[in-house]
Amino acid sequence: MLLKFERTELIKTDDIPKGSVISVVGCGGKTTLIEYMAAVLSKKFKVGVAASAKMRMPLPGTFDQCFIGSQSEVILPEPGIYYFADTCMKTPEGDKLCGFSGDLKKKALLATDIMLIEADGSAHKPVKAWKEDEPVIIQETTMTIGAAAFGRIGEAADGTTIHRLPLFLSIYPGAVSKTLTRDMFEWMIGSKDGMFKNSRGRAVVWENRAEIAAVVLASGYARRMGANKLMIPVMGKPMIAHVFEALATVSFSKKTVVTNQASIGALAKKYGIDTVFNHHADEGQSRSVVLGTAACMRQEHGEGGKHIDGLMFFPGDMPLVTPDLIRKLMTAFAAAGKEKIIVPVYLGSDQKTYRRGSPVIFPAAFSEALMQLSGDSGGRQILKKYPEKVYEVPVGDGRLGTDIDSSEDLIKLRSRT
Repeated sequence: MLLKFERTELIKTDDIPKGSVISVVGCGGKTTLIEYMAAVLSKKFKVGVAASAKMRMPLPGTFDQCFIGSQSEVILPEPGIYYFADTCMKTPEGDKLCGFSGDLKKKALLATDIMLIEADGSAHKPVKAWKEDEPVIIQETTMTIGAAAFGRIGEAADGTTIHRLPLFLSIYPGAVSKTLTRDMFEWMIGSKDGMFKNSRGRAVVWENRAEIAAVVLASGYARRMGANKLMIPVMGKPMIAHVFEALATVSFSKKTVVTNQASIGALAKKYGIDTVFNHHADEGQSRSVVLGTAACMRQEHGEGGKHIDGLMFFPGDMPLVTPDLIRKLMTAFAAAGKEKIIVPVYLGSDQKTYRRGSPVIFPAAFSEALMQLSGDSGGRQILKKYPEKVYEVPVGDGRLGTDIDSSEDLIKLRSRT
């Protein structure tokens, strides 16, 4: 008999009582969901975070203390975020916290108000096959959340999206298509061999998805560069082509570039990206934001248009942006109930401080405000006006947020790449 479970697109943190032990399983967004829940719950509670298997070491400044090993003396003076692990392992991808057991687990459960446990691993892929002893869910679990990345439906079904592809093919009852299908996700959720097979307590499926429109801002005059900088070759192709390529591998409701240059419009067409021509680029960046927002919202309200939950704005001069970064920000938007402005903050070279950057996601509820903008500060006006609506997502690799504003920036980029 299969376990009964609930389904939701929003994990309501207000409904999580003191004493909860929550194990998060599944694929696609577990760590980001845990980080968001910890950030919200830690305003009132002492929140513990651990992994029954492995999880990456949290970034500097994103937690209060980390306890490693059973010899640790666990004293938590006030609400905050506290990590626990049996050991810390060095890997090519960076330090990872491993295990949550024995004496340390007992101390952590006694000292914290709420525990959040990453109880599954999927190598950052949206589909997986589980081994017999997975997921690893501790006995004290009161709630099991299964993350299902429905937003990845339609992507290629191969080794890049399916963790343990040979095992998946051997146990999945249907014929695997060339793309990820809803049936695959429903099988992972409901199968006796799926994500809930070892679950305890209340079982909830978190449907990780959000309908987001992408807008690339490419109307600048590049006065400091003295040229059409977005078409300057970087790593073998025009600078803006790197942004277009990143967008091409991610599912969006709509993809639009706003530009005043025919050459960029022609390039965008090759990537399946619509073009809106900006005849008043001299009015500043806000004009591009207005035009891009209007184009996306017109599609939503037009015949056969797709619903849009949010708008994601990309500068055209971010050649190091990656699909993984884009998906992380989209997952944070979904985790926050599609109601927060998602802003990446990039870790500096000092490994201590962060700086705000792009791309930024605005909920569709801000579309009217976006279309009222003027001047050259773009959406920053809204961030300043509604600070309580902003959720910052820490990004450890500061290079991903690199934008090219001058010849010096371009020289530095080329020297690094």
